[in-house]
Amino acid sequence: PDQAARALQLAKAHALTTGCWARPDSDRHATYATVDFPIDSCDSLTDYLESLQFDQRIFQRLSTLYGIHVDDLSYLDLFCANYKAKEIENADATTDPDNSMPMDHLELHRDGSLLSFTILLTPPDEFEGGGTEFDALRGKNVMVDDDKDCFELTNEGVIRPRQAGQAVFHSGKLLHGGHVLNKGERTVLVGFVDVMALNYQPGILAAACRDWGRIDVMNYLHRRQSKLEPNQTFAHAKYLPSANSCLKHGPIPFLDGIARRGNNPEYQRRKKLEAEDWLLRNIVIPPEQRNLDQPQLLSGDVTIL
Repeated sequence: PDQAARALQLAKAHALTTGCWARPDSDRHATYATVDFPIDSCDSLTDYLESLQFDQRIFQRLSTLYGIHVDDLSYLDLFCANYKAKEIENADATTDPDNSMPMDHLELHRDGSLLSFTILLTPPDEFEGGGTEFDALRGKNVMVDDDKDCFELTNEGVIRPRQAGQAVFHSGKLLHGGHVLNKGERTVLVGFVDVMALNYQPGILAAACRDWGRIDVMNYLHRRQSKLEPNQTFAHAKYLPSANSCLKHGPIPFLDGIARRGNNPEYQRRKKLEAEDWLLRNIVIPPEQRNLDQPQLLSGDVTIL
């Protein structure tokens, strides 16, 4: 907690000087812009983290958790993000309406990195809500423990550290987001971690993306066809049974599969989770099977999947 408090102090001083927490940074994170600043833009915080051997400690922890050698890990991005509850947003907007666009949550997404982590810098008694939300944990048994070394897991799939300085490590390919902050201000240190290609199975990520994409396409087709008028002619052979003409008359949507799966959120969620589970179980190659002649990195920005 003491180290987190010092890091928070340095982060706030940098944000106050630069104004970097006034609005989301869409240049660095174009798809899911966050209110943040890169750690390497703040010399004082960079120096402090180096004095703590922060990188070595993080990579060693990831190595222990996922069985990947520390030399095969590197940062895709390391940044400090800030969340503010709506009550603070409204107060800031009243004071300076042209210079206040804070965030109180972050939509569900998948990171471009295989591994990610979030470290809480703000003491939990200074805010309400927030936390890292995982779709895969939604509806699981709620865990609440008075032990501050434990984490809280809510029925909404939100993991909340019980004290500043605690970290949540996870695969960036898990569908996750920043849960809405109801009161106060919450600051976190976030890292996207690259993994050298010799550690993961080729084609696994592409296959999972394909399956996630198929569900999104089905959803899109359902929305598109639902906007058509009943008995309207639909002339597109790609989405019609091959045995029939490319001209179709009838109820909307035209195909049973689109109607059954395109308007069924729980079915879509289950299929996406199945692809997610398959990816996480198969993407990392066992150490004894790794090819040491592949120096590439698995990298990229936050992706829409």
